[in-house]
Amino acid sequence: MILWLAGEPMIDLHTHLLPGLDDGSHSLSESMETLKMHHSQGCKTVVCTPHISHAYPNSESAIKKKYDELKEAMAASSVDVTLRYGAEYHLETLCEKILNDEPVVFLNNPDEEHRYLLVEFPFAVRPLWLEKLIDRLKRNNISIVVAHPERYGTSDNFVDIVDQGECLFALNVSSILGEEGTRVKQNAFSFVSRYTSRIVWSSDTHPALNRYPQFDRVIQYLQKKFSRVITDYWFDTLPQKIIQGKKISESDNAIINLYVDNFISCHKDRKE
Repeated sequence: MILWLAGEPMIDLHTHLLPGLDDGSHSLSESMETLKMHHSQGCKTVVCTPHISHAYPNSESAIKKKYDELKEAMAASSVDVTLRYGAEYHLETLCEKILNDEPVVFLNNPDEEHRYLLVEFPFAVRPLWLEKLIDRLKRNNISIVVAHPERYGTSDNFVDIVDQGECLFALNVSSILGEEGTRVKQNAFSFVSRYTSRIVWSSDTHPALNRYPQFDRVIQYLQKKFSRVITDYWFDTLPQKIIQGKKISESDNAIINLYVDNFISCHKDRKE
């Protein structure tokens, strides 16, 4: 068994580390302590993604101000992590901004060829207008990265929008580790088996809620089950594509899908 080597690059695309903007970090010191955890666990890049919703009506200027403050604190420390910012949109809020032609905060540079938005879906009801929104985004070279989809339901619920809009999925590491319950863990495996080449693993770190990065634990867990090719892709290659504004290629799909049948057969035979 080959475990992730110390210092190997990983990217965390979904965190709530900008203090005072949402239900994440309360203070700069809390954010810095959490970033030290990222650094010690091998994360080379951390993307701060505060909520943008009716409950947390954050603007890019407010996000950038807190981001600059955290960057300044990092410069005075020994934490060697590349910090970026984006946002986690509630789906309804995103739709309102798109329909009103308001600017939005992407996970990557808006000048890139392709752009990505991190989006939290409603937990109970799927909006009837979702397909129209995704189609409009696709026509503008924008893809949705669905935040923690395993918490909403099974992978069956996303088949049509994946085919329509090339959606990606940011699954929480806490889900596959069983910390969100058995149902959510089973849903996470469902996404893995169906959408192997569309998955990244993120911490969804909320220091105020005692949710922290656990990449050391999740890497050990996943590399008992999957090839290093797949874990490299999930934790570095695909997140890097998102940051650089690139789309999944046919070769990505071909390489990753070579391992899908093996995963399914191993998972059926293995007791948790």
